[in-house]
Amino acid sequence: MVTAEVDDFLIKCLASNPSPLMPEGDTLWLWFRVVGFLGLLGIGGFLISQYKRKRIVNYPDSVKGKILVADSCPLGNRQFLVVAQYGLEKHLLGVSPGQVMHLAKLDSSEEVTSPEPNDSGSID
Repeated sequence: MVTAEVDDFLIKCLASNPSPLMPEGDTLWLWFRVVGFLGLLGIGGFLISQYKRKRIVNYPDSVKGKILVADSCPLGNRQFLVVAQYGLEKHLLGVSPGQVMHLAKLDSSEEVTSPEPNDSGSID
């Protein structure tokens, strides 16, 4: 009998009084703050990634006499193809965690173009 009275009393108290921790008018303001904070985190992450990308890839107009990374292409599993440039010479390198391999010397006069797709399967 006593527990039923206590339960009824608690239900009446909780139903009649709104939670002091979360008033009704502040929930909208709380959502704006959460979304704003997440937006600032996203913008910060984007700016840091752009800064790192510009810092890693050196441009050929920088100080003369340095080895520059003219281009790079990730192959997966921490392996990359890198075009390294020293002065006017360009070299194609294969880079992996344990080694760097010289693959080819690239001529600066040659332009590398992607091959045209082969239309051998089409019917004329």
